[in-house]
Amino acid sequence: QRAALLCREGKHEEAISFLERSLQAAPEPERSVITWAWLARAHLGLGNHEAARLWLEKTASYLDQSASKPEGIHLHNWLESQILHHEVESSLAQ
Repeated sequence: QRAALLCREGKHEEAISFLERSLQAAPEPERSVITWAWLARAHLGLGNHEAARLWLEKTASYLDQSASKPEGIHLHNWLESQILHHEVESSLAQ
């Protein structure tokens, strides 16, 4: 949550630091997909489109496994990942 707030405040480098620690603490895909999505958003905010695309692809790959919410992922994280995916994808397409 702290990283999300930092990202929304435009403090992308600080957010990335929190997000990277989050990945170390919870590397399981069902727990880290939201982190991947925020990493895509943070890198986009820094103008690092290549890194944003890499995290976006990782997020999309996991989310696209099925038409419904994957087993084990919290509903809020799944929904927020979907929204972030759309935000970053739209921004990169411009």
